Amino acid sequence: MTRRVELVPYNPDWPRIFTVMRRRILERCDGLVVDVEHIGSTSVPGLAAKDVVDLMPGLRAFDDGAKCVPAMESLGFVYKGEFGIPGRHYFNMDDPETGKRLHNCHMYAIGHDEWIAHLAFRDYLRGHADWRDRYEALKRHLAVRHRDDVEAYAEAKTDFVKQVVALSLAESGSDHSYRRIR
Repeated sequence: MTRRVELVPYNPDWPRIFTVMRRRILERCDGLVVDVEHIGSTSVPGLAAKDVVDLMPGLRAFDDGAKCVPAMESLGFVYKGEFGIPGRHYFNMDDPETGKRLHNCHMYAIGHDEWIAHLAFRDYLRGHADWRDRYEALKRHLAVRHRDDVEAYAEAKTDFVKQVVALSLAESGSDHSYRRIR
């Protein structure tokens, strides 16, 4: 099913929604998930986004993700395997009544390149309002251009995201801080 791209203004409830789901994942995946990070546009204060809260559970080892599948499914997530990204366990959750996407969940071993990139991107936008605003302008443009194709919308943002990740890692001088287990 192709989903429609609809951006909404930043919602101050997104961090609370994340915190509730973070706690549930940590409880259900006890000992397997080390931490859960809030990623994506809903994790950046002031940034318009699709009304979908993205979560990134961190594992000690990739194989631990398969052991989390029953626990994640008990929370209402649907497991999609790596879903095109090697080293990822991908889950999503839709509202059973409306079909509206509620969560995307990208589970990685802590230190995976994508783990590092997601945190670098989020943290850079949180700390650089000018880049956050540039990203929002791009998202608004692409949301009109690709309103009926969320995959094309996401793909069209790739170059910008890569640029921000590179800036973030260069500014930090290292990606080491993103590799630690919290």
